Amino acid sequence: MLVGHKANSNLATYGGLAALGTVAYRAYQRWQANQSDRQPEMQASAPTPAAAQPQPPTPINQLPAAQAEEQSKAILTAMIAAAKADGHIEENEQTILDQYFSKMSTPEEQAWLKAELAKPVDPVAIASLATDPHLASQMYAISVSIIDSTNFMEKAYLDELAKQLDLTPELKAELETQVAKA
Repeated sequence: MLVGHKANSNLATYGGLAALGTVAYRAYQRWQANQSDRQPEMQASAPTPAAAQPQPPTPINQLPAAQAEEQSKAILTAMIAAAKADGHIEENEQTILDQYFSKMSTPEEQAWLKAELAKPVDPVAIASLATDPHLASQMYAISVSIIDSTNFMEKAYLDELAKQLDLTPELKAELETQVAKA
């Protein structure tokens, strides 16, 4: 498994994929609350069925192994692509990647990492790995945590990734705000 049940790596500097999930979920909740505030009064006065209310995502360490592996790979793939967005991996980006990938010990995991590092950066392919809005939010959040937003190429990559993930401008901004606070 790429990310163990006790991920002790960090979100750019601390907290791991668990913290990333919390940051992304908090941003997603704030964005949803803002969206519901904008609904017409008539819709807001109608009770919302419990089944229609969004449920919090299951923490990655509580998912079935195959699903946890799939989500981990999606997030880690987004992380690698973000690090390469300007055409090379800088020293600080390499440090972050090393923290996450130091746990990869099997030949299959090492081969996967090598293949991902060799792939061209493709926001469309990265976004296709997002199976739901929560995962898309996590993938974007990890990308934001790695990218230098003052670098034009990296900023352009982030903008295209957000577009391909179908993130609204409001959700994109909320994710960026929450990552900056983390």
